[in-house]
Parts: sequence; C-alpha cells; structure tokens
Amino acid sequence: MKGQISIDFLIALIVAILLIGALGLVVASIKEANEKVITQNQAKVLADDLANFISATNALSNTDFNTGIKINKLNYAGKKINPEIIIGPDTIKVKVTDINFESEKSFSAQTGTTIKTQGDFLVISHE
Repeated sequence: MKGQISIDFLIALIVAILLIGALGLVVASIKEANEKVITQNQAKVLADDLANFISATNALSNTDFNTGIKINKLNYAGKKINPEIIIGPDTIKVKVTDINFESEKSFSAQTGTTIKTQGDFLVISHE
C-alpha cells in the first residue's frame, strides 16, 4: 500500500545505521592506536637524544663542567605530558605512564660524572 514502509527497507536501514556506527568505532580505535604509536616514537627519540647527550659529555671528562638539556614534554591526544626519566648506572629510561610505555637506552659516562633531573632539565656535571 501507499505510504507504508516495507520491512525490507527497515531492515536495510537498521543494518546501514549499525554499519556506520561500527565504522565510527573502528576509526576511533585506529586514531587512538595511532596517537599511542606517535607518543611511543617521541619517547624513543627522547631516550636516544638524552643517552647520546650523556655519552657526548665524555669529550669533556678532563675538565670540570656542569651542563644540562631540556626534557621536552610529549604530545598525546592533543595534550602535553611529562615523561618520567629514570637514570640507571649506564641506562636512561623514558617512561610514559599515560600509555604504559617505556623506552630504555644505554649510555657511557666517565667516572665522576653525576647525572640527575632538575625540573624539566637533565643536568650532567663532572668534578
């Protein structure tokens, strides 16, 4: 009859709405996974840069020095987050608790070199 919606059309419409909703969830999941990968890469680069900086100070080992490098915040999902820096005897770890990730890199430092964090800086000194 005229003016009535067929059951086939209703089923097709419901399936289309469900497919659009599912596609939206897949896109959101892909976007979140992409944000995590980008933040993981930032943490890896930061750990590598800090380890290289510490190792580069070996050239100054015959002198007394005090130097530092700014620890940049990481971008995750449109916000800036502070990574946790953990310094071991010959490794440095950048830990990002927001995404449950950490990156660890090795470095070499001369005896008598002190490495510590002070606020947003990694400070290296040798006496």
